[in-house]
Amino acid sequence: METNKLQEILGDKLIKVEGGAISTVEFSAFNTGFAAKGEYVALYFGAHWAPPSRLFTTTLKDKFYTKLNEDQEFAGKVEVIFVTDDRAPDHFERNFKQMPWYAIPYTDEHRRANLKSKYGICELPTLVVISADTGEVVTHDGKNNVSDGKGALAKWKEMKSQSAQ
Repeated sequence: METNKLQEILGDKLIKVEGGAISTVEFSAFNTGFAAKGEYVALYFGAHWAPPSRLFTTTLKDKFYTKLNEDQEFAGKVEVIFVTDDRAPDHFERNFKQMPWYAIPYTDEHRRANLKSKYGICELPTLVVISADTGEVVTHDGKNNVSDGKGALAKWKEMKSQSAQ
């Protein structure tokens, strides 16, 4: 079976918190739900040891992710994928268990390092927004758009159309 652009970026397995426990989700299962409406993947690079990341997690969850997914028109259009820079698995778990979205597994150090390198991540937190259909970067600065809630999608759509020209 041919892999798509998102699978090349995210890998074959993601993880998600379900019922207080972290479970593995095959990419195909993730994509089955996401592909129907998904327009953007927001790669959230952060770590529990970085206080700005802890603050941003709350903003991303409360002002953006939850609000978006409560609205039928916008639900499912954006999926956040956490890419940790935590130094210990227990720190990662404590941090990730507060998040409603998916993550690259902590144990997949190679993929996490490659993503940091590929997107030139120098500071935490960083939110890189990519197009779900092409895998191309829409913005490296998604962090500054999420406080606009649903308005972020309009900005990303405009950025995406400008980069396509």
